[in-house]
Amino acid sequence: MPNKDIFCNIPWFELNINNDGSFDLCGCQNDKIMGTPDGAKWNIKEMTIDEYWNSTRMQEKRRIKLGDTVDPMCKMCQMKDAAGYTSARQKENLKSVIFTKDAFDRSFEQSPHRELFTEVTESKIRSLHLNIGNTCNLACRMCSPDSSSRIASFQKHAGWIASDWKQTPWVRDAVAYQNFRDWFDQNYQHIRVVHLIGGEPHLIDEFADLIDLFSEHKMHWLNLSFTTNGTHHYTEFKEQFKKFKRVEIGISIETADNSNDYIRAGSKIEDILKNVDTMQKEMYFCDLTFRTVPTLLSVGRYTTILKEALKRRIPIDASYPHRPKWLLVDLLPSGHRRVAIERLQEFADSIEITENRFNNTKNAGNVEISLRNEAVALIKHLQRPEPEDAFEQRIETAKRLAQQDRFHGTSILDFIPEYNGWLREHGYNN
Repeated sequence: MPNKDIFCNIPWFELNINNDGSFDLCGCQNDKIMGTPDGAKWNIKEMTIDEYWNSTRMQEKRRIKLGDTVDPMCKMCQMKDAAGYTSARQKENLKSVIFTKDAFDRSFEQSPHRELFTEVTESKIRSLHLNIGNTCNLACRMCSPDSSSRIASFQKHAGWIASDWKQTPWVRDAVAYQNFRDWFDQNYQHIRVVHLIGGEPHLIDEFADLIDLFSEHKMHWLNLSFTTNGTHHYTEFKEQFKKFKRVEIGISIETADNSNDYIRAGSKIEDILKNVDTMQKEMYFCDLTFRTVPTLLSVGRYTTILKEALKRRIPIDASYPHRPKWLLVDLLPSGHRRVAIERLQEFADSIEITENRFNNTKNAGNVEISLRNEAVALIKHLQRPEPEDAFEQRIETAKRLAQQDRFHGTSILDFIPEYNGWLREHGYNN
């Protein structure tokens, strides 16, 4: 029997392609192989999807999930599990009717995919997680050049990455993209789930091309999802979206006040919420989710997005980062931590759960449960002891934020003035 704290069905079902064409285990994986020798080897530009799917690398990943050793690539899910949050691992296992918190052994034995998990080679891809480029109109403070062209421009300017750094998205490689389309034409009948992510997909031509591809194949059974920064409302696609079984639009957002404009530089929270209104009204048949990345920049104001989500009945799907280290919530000084915890606890206490319901975090009908759990999980993160190098890391925080602010012509203190004291004390000088 596999270990209930380790087992994950993703290696048997989901293919993940990074922006540069490298194959990775899943979209939540930390320490991706982009830009490494492994990334150049295990790449759609170098091999077919079928060659990779049952390669020695994928066989090894499946064996790990059947064992007792945590894959080092799976820190994010392990972190969310430890905080009591519903991780991607748990969500994906539910698709195999496997309950990782309760009754794991029995549900695993009775899973309709039980026999499949005895094999490490025989499997069909049922889910696609496609990163389609880094073209983006925002420069989010915690983002990477792999996911944002604006972040790449800043980091080159600041010397954080090499001045000749570049990324050629696999969808712009004519041979790789055509190989994908040819493979898809032969295998689309097996695909049940597709997730698309940029950059900002609206600014990437291949997003519309892929939506056309799914529509042309009349994939009425498809569960389509994509992540947007909220600066576009996507209503031009609504007739195509109606053709699919389910469409989920994840909106990247951190707070519901102007601190979001600082964290996600280039955005306007008023415009994003207007776009959310438009999507809820004109594409009522789509499911919306707020996608957050809690950092020390957002936790003090995090209840603003929790309240907005509750008002609109939109679930939150948080990704707890493990980098950049200088933005982790562990570094927030104790006084600010205490205030954030008090606000989160007040929000959690304000939600009365009167019945014991199964919590599907993506179900808007259970939004009270999922938002309360989100607040409780973040409290647990804030209660962790600060790292031994907290003082040095706070200096790094102040320096990095000041560099970004000078580049963008902004100041964090105009958006989050309550941080003035500790940031100045650690060298913030913008």
